[in-house]
Amino acid sequence: APLPLVMGICSGAVDLIEQAKETVMTRGANRVKPYIVGSCQPHAISAAMVQMLGVQTSVTTISSACPSGLDSVAAAFRMIKEGRADIVIVGAADSPLNIATMASFYTAGLLSVSTDFPPEEISRPFDAKRSGTVAAEGAGFLILERLDSAIARSAAPYMEILGGATVTDSPGSPGMSGLFESMGMAMINAGVYEEQIDYIFANAVSDLHSDRVETEWIKKRFRERAYQIPVVSIRGVMGHPLAPAGMFQMIASALSLQHQIIIPTANLHYPDPFCDLDYVPLQPRHSKLDIVMANGHGMGGENSTVIVKRVV
Repeated sequence: APLPLVMGICSGAVDLIEQAKETVMTRGANRVKPYIVGSCQPHAISAAMVQMLGVQTSVTTISSACPSGLDSVAAAFRMIKEGRADIVIVGAADSPLNIATMASFYTAGLLSVSTDFPPEEISRPFDAKRSGTVAAEGAGFLILERLDSAIARSAAPYMEILGGATVTDSPGSPGMSGLFESMGMAMINAGVYEEQIDYIFANAVSDLHSDRVETEWIKKRFRERAYQIPVVSIRGVMGHPLAPAGMFQMIASALSLQHQIIIPTANLHYPDPFCDLDYVPLQPRHSKLDIVMANGHGMGGENSTVIVKRVV
């Protein structure tokens, strides 16, 4: 049977489109490189992966804005749960660092232009002196396998995926309202209760507004228990790489569960009074961890949540 490959991507190859336009304007349309036709499609990374793997595959490309990485994991999980595959390669990749994309993000008011801190300290989720997102790029991959299949071949699983959900903000609703719903639906789909969530990887991108909004939705969903759950953002060290953000959260979840360590929120030196949860600032914390939740939010109002569990 073909080996399934599920890839998440948020942005297309805008740099190649820029390059093609420049060539048309300066050298003529007949000088544009033909490979740009395929390379600027969202499916291009999946096609490249097929060539690298060198085996027969079935390919699914998911493009649902910034939560695409989390959505790819959820899609691969469903393939296995429904008996369509025993093993799935799942990944996410984005390379948005080009002039047109950065200019667009800047004019939309999404990027920090602060010079108040060294570059590595500009992204500071939940911090009172945060000034916006720091763009990044990258890729991440996981191998998802049926648990009994992995155990039968003496593999040591990092974690078990329990379930997830995706909900888009309703028109006219408060910002990120879909995140409240996706967290609730993900817990239902995963078969866990609110009191079982040990740790939350927040979307928090170091944006003055959305970090506060996400905090409020977490408090509304978990009520008084929200103050007992560590809520961490890894954006302080990775910036915002778009689709891979969710994949990095999944990888961080696996390592946190394996080592029983809560990863800290970097650069959180000045607490924002409107962000008053336990964000584990600056230093890692040893803790008993069984179930972890990861949240993602996209610019089009997309919200995704995935819940994972330690394999005992």
